[in-house]
Amino acid sequence: MKINNIIKNSKVNGPGTRYTIWVQGCSIHCDGCLNQDTWDFNSGKEISAKELMKDVEQLKIDGISITGGEPLDQYKKVIEFLKLVYPKYNILLTTGYTLNEIEQRRLKEILDYIDILITGPFVQELIDTSDKWRGSTNQKISFLTERSKQFKNYISKYRTEIKINKKTGEVIVDGFYIPDNIRNK
Repeated sequence: MKINNIIKNSKVNGPGTRYTIWVQGCSIHCDGCLNQDTWDFNSGKEISAKELMKDVEQLKIDGISITGGEPLDQYKKVIEFLKLVYPKYNILLTTGYTLNEIEQRRLKEILDYIDILITGPFVQELIDTSDKWRGSTNQKISFLTERSKQFKNYISKYRTEIKINKKTGEVIVDGFYIPDNIRNK
């Protein structure tokens, strides 16, 4: 899978502590996207599903979140990874496609490996400042499994997280809602 970034202990990308993967490459290009660095299909690092699984298994996490870029642009590789980690971990996936588009494109098998699905393109004029895990209010949050329904009323204490790599000094600002005054420029 082509990867832009991984945060191994995120608190803002779904319920609990998450292993969050940003895939590299996006064909949708939403206006105002915070992750424009994930659009280029020629960037990023290739990591196999088995390598990702080994990394995940070394951590104490509550679940895995996959975002991007556009995860469904790497449909086969994402499913390969999900088959290795599901149902051991709860899975949250964010896509710019709607559920109807997923069905029309014959990508429906992926739904068998996802607990929480966030669908629809980001719309800058509809930024969501609630405590849910979406960028804009038009995006639909679907709880696809029985075990995910416990999170319908989940309210995160965390909205945004700032991580600093001690070795490189790199600063990563993360979250589904990042106030304008602290967004990466």
